[in-house]
Amino acid sequence: MEFIKINNLLRIVTPTIQIQRYRGKINIQRPRSPHFQRQLELDFTKYIIPAKKIDPVERCKKEKLKIHHDLALENPYQRIIANECRNWFDHSKMVAIFHLNPMSSDDMFKIQVPLQLSNMYIKRYGRSILRMAFENTGYEALMPLFQSQSLIVFSAETQVSKLLKLVRRTPQFILLGGIIEGRLLNKEDFTNYSKLPDLQTARAQFAQLLLSAGSNITSQLNQHQSILVQHLDNRINQLKDAEDKK
Repeated sequence: MEFIKINNLLRIVTPTIQIQRYRGKINIQRPRSPHFQRQLELDFTKYIIPAKKIDPVERCKKEKLKIHHDLALENPYQRIIANECRNWFDHSKMVAIFHLNPMSSDDMFKIQVPLQLSNMYIKRYGRSILRMAFENTGYEALMPLFQSQSLIVFSAETQVSKLLKLVRRTPQFILLGGIIEGRLLNKEDFTNYSKLPDLQTARAQFAQLLLSAGSNITSQLNQHQSILVQHLDNRINQLKDAEDKK
């Protein structure tokens, strides 16, 4: 009996292990973020790759080679857009360059419609396109105006006052300068040009000025003769009055 009791006490019980997942399957693509303490330990033990030291002269050489490589690669589509841009500049009597502040597409549409109804068109080009379009031309002086976000307004007519009147309601457009009849003007000259009358009015004013100058010269030349004739008439009248009294 004692042996049986000892065997029952010393019996080895093998436990059964069953693995059970909690809350369904594990998302491998987007795993759950670890606990804060564990994430802190992971970030602390993360290996940091030391930055490779590059000689400044070697870095400048690599950047220069990269720039030359980028310039050497010419995109045919960019050449087509550059030719189109050059055509707009060559065949437009008025070109206005604006700095563009951030604005919504709805506001852009609101200003684009009245401009297009007035035969004025808004175009936007990148610096690489403009550089290709202005290459070996007189327009290269315009490149400093395109350092930031900008746009161009082309028109076949010199309607500067109308353009400034329409753009006045859009504060996102800031005038930088423009080209009128092939002449480059800054902002002040471009604004002063809008105050000038049109060509027909200017011709009429010039013709009137010439006529007034000619008539003024004629009146000044005949002034002494007219005064002399007037004095003679007065003297004759005095003599006649004296004879009548006798």
